[in-house]
Amino acid sequence: MNKTAIQVEIVPNDVSDTSMLLFDYEITEFGKESMTVQLNFTNAKEVSSNATDYIKVTFWGWWNFTDTEGLTFAPEKVITQEIPTQIPLGPHVDWISGLGEVTQISVTVAITTSLLTSYCLDGSINYVIAMLEN
Repeated sequence: MNKTAIQVEIVPNDVSDTSMLLFDYEITEFGKESMTVQLNFTNAKEVSSNATDYIKVTFWGWWNFTDTEGLTFAPEKVITQEIPTQIPLGPHVDWISGLGEVTQISVTVAITTSLLTSYCLDGSINYVIAMLEN
């Protein structure tokens, strides 16, 4: 039976609805002494909303990982960590979700402006080079 090197699970608290804690994850950084795992929740506002939920990472490929002292992990090492509330509860939730749209528009404008500036500078530099060659 083949297993992945790590398994990421949510350990719900006693009052959490497990069907509301669906997620996927991505390892966004893997360094010599650390690993960053980004959790993407389907219903983020449900995470740790009534009590603390936990993330549980099981290292099935434990021999591939070392601790900060350079020692290989113990077989099937498990790390558990609290997950903080993902979205504040109350009237601010609508404001925060609207903020995502504004941020997306701002990023799009910044990228477009950057591309236009690069294009204009590239054209100016080519013009100056052409003048110097003549």
